[in-house]
Amino acid sequence: MQKALKIIASVLVLILILVVLLLPKQIDKKFNTVSQKPPYSISKEGRKLYDSLEFVADIHCDALLWKRDLLEKNDFGSVDILRMLATNVGLQAFTIVTKTPKNMNFDQNTGETDQVTLLTMAQMRPIKSWFNLTERALAQCKALHNFEEKSEGKFRVIESKADFEKYLEDKRQNKNITAGFLGIEGMHALEGKPENVDKLYEAGVRMMSPVYFF
Repeated sequence: MQKALKIIASVLVLILILVVLLLPKQIDKKFNTVSQKPPYSISKEGRKLYDSLEFVADIHCDALLWKRDLLEKNDFGSVDILRMLATNVGLQAFTIVTKTPKNMNFDQNTGETDQVTLLTMAQMRPIKSWFNLTERALAQCKALHNFEEKSEGKFRVIESKADFEKYLEDKRQNKNITAGFLGIEGMHALEGKPENVDKLYEAGVRMMSPVYFF
């Protein structure tokens, strides 16, 4: 009997490991497809216009929701640091998602359901972030700062006007650097506690929308 229980336990552990290693990436690929693969066909006029732009910024992406290595060039999703460098993106807003309702739409949603909880657990994020929206936001903030630390100076997290001005000065001398800043989609991330604004600010958040989907 004990031998059978050990076998069952081993099988369950193996299944759990496979779920943690494989499922999040497969879900990421399913929901973050790239409709057109390279090489891309670009007109001479389009290329000339793009190359003439002094600065390119994008003010929304959900990349931090997914436990994806943004220091690798991925063939799914829209944003990673290598593709930002390759396309001369100067600034990317990394807008944090902490909660989304099931069957979400643009007309009517309620806050009773949450699709992000299971994703957070499957990705083996910190346990305290499984059921706390502020902790989910803090975990994603930490992830972006970790990418900055590992980027060998090619990526910076902007937290102030001074940071931004210094970055612009450096970028004029070195085109092979890029930057991002942290934002949050929806103030439900505060868990109803205004003091959490300070926690998120200290973690680098510099933008927060009042509502998101509900």
